[in-house]
Amino acid sequence: MKIGMIGLDSSHAVEFTRILHDASYDYYLGGAKIAAATPFYSTDLPLSYTRVQGFTDKIRAYEGIQLKDNVQRVAEKCDAILLTSVDGRNRVDVFQQLAPLKKPVFIDKPLALSVGEADEIFDLSEKFGTPIMSTSSLRYDAALTTALQNVKEDVNGLYVHGPLPLQEKMPGYFWYGIHMVEVLVTVLGTECKQVYVDKSSEYDIAVVQMMDGRFCTIKGDREWHQRFGAMIHTSNNTIPVEIGKGSKPYYVSLLENILQFFSSGISPIHKEEMLAVIRILEAINKSREYGYMVEL
Repeated sequence: MKIGMIGLDSSHAVEFTRILHDASYDYYLGGAKIAAATPFYSTDLPLSYTRVQGFTDKIRAYEGIQLKDNVQRVAEKCDAILLTSVDGRNRVDVFQQLAPLKKPVFIDKPLALSVGEADEIFDLSEKFGTPIMSTSSLRYDAALTTALQNVKEDVNGLYVHGPLPLQEKMPGYFWYGIHMVEVLVTVLGTECKQVYVDKSSEYDIAVVQMMDGRFCTIKGDREWHQRFGAMIHTSNNTIPVEIGKGSKPYYVSLLENILQFFSSGISPIHKEEMLAVIRILEAINKSREYGYMVEL
């Protein structure tokens, strides 16, 4: 399978390339390869333009990857597309170019920066019959997956914590808070009723109530770190989950699911789940900005 990669300003682009091209890597998948890529970075986003050259150099070092100067030249060389650019503002514009080609597209987090934009993407997907998949890698974390498989009772609550660095161009939780919201939707589902956020200079606390009365509490630390975790609550147990400490890296598990999606054209994540993540992010950001409870 020949894969195209759009956007080389994200660490995800480097990780995906290593997993597919580095035969010495413990979790090397092989088979599919990145055939063509374009840097495609944002000149007004420091997170993008300060990193794109270094990441591009790392990807250029692998044999067989052709660097192209635009989206169309990448897409025409490939069977499927990884949209890995770090800037969530470009999703609709890029997908407008890709959708008519009818090749499956994985859109790295975030799918979009609003429900309206997400709806535009799904409308294009349905109009042209172009399959799409979008998720945070944490959904497929091995420790989380194992914990959910081993739960013997109904889950009645959830606590999630992790880093919450902020990016001006991708407001509030759309940059890194999306990881914790993805865990919320994975564990508790899509039917969110209301959210309330309180914040300090050091962290946020978001309280999310589901339609069935269950609650999720999210603690996001302003300090940058890589310590994600969760506590899954049942009637008789509290199950700790050390995200990132499972049997394999979550990028590998994510890419395994992406490759299955590329082969089948069927996303393992339903449209309703992808939209729910964006809807909850919007509500959390609104509550965070204005200080009141937001009904969904």
